Amino acid sequence: VGIINADTALNLPDFRAAERTAQLLIQVSGRSGRGAVPGRVFVQTYNPQNYAIRAATEGYAAFCSTELAHREALGYPPFSSVINVVISSPLPETAAAKADELASSLRGVLGDSACILGPAEAPIGKIKQWWRRHLMITTTEPERVKTILRENGYLTQTRKNLRIIYDVDPIWLL
Repeated sequence: VGIINADTALNLPDFRAAERTAQLLIQVSGRSGRGAVPGRVFVQTYNPQNYAIRAATEGYAAFCSTELAHREALGYPPFSSVINVVISSPLPETAAAKADELASSLRGVLGDSACILGPAEAPIGKIKQWWRRHLMITTTEPERVKTILRENGYLTQTRKNLRIIYDVDPIWLL
């Protein structure tokens, strides 16, 4: 089995990028040599010392201990919950202004119960003529944060030229 550019997915702006890379490498490696003939795995990478790349030879347990330490230090799941907020509009300046306004407002309302990262341009900045900005809320009290968002009317904001989507514990941050 040959794995070309094995580290490409490590550059995705998602805290799960290393996990997905390690899973893929381990899965592909496991498929090599299942028959009577032993298999070999060749990995092409620019970053052979990365713990996610090394997972192909060292195994998932070693990867998990390193990954969990990183996530705990940064306050990412499973040590917290993430709420990805995507603000989109046909006009880039409208999306940017609303994202700035929303982040400022949320910081005031949520206080110490959450950390707000951003806003920033979403990794996929435009989809079907809608410009996208996003911010990420991390919290160890997701139910409390969802209650605050609901009680303060943040979850019911809709307009013709503005969309705000709250994705609790998202699968992808793109």
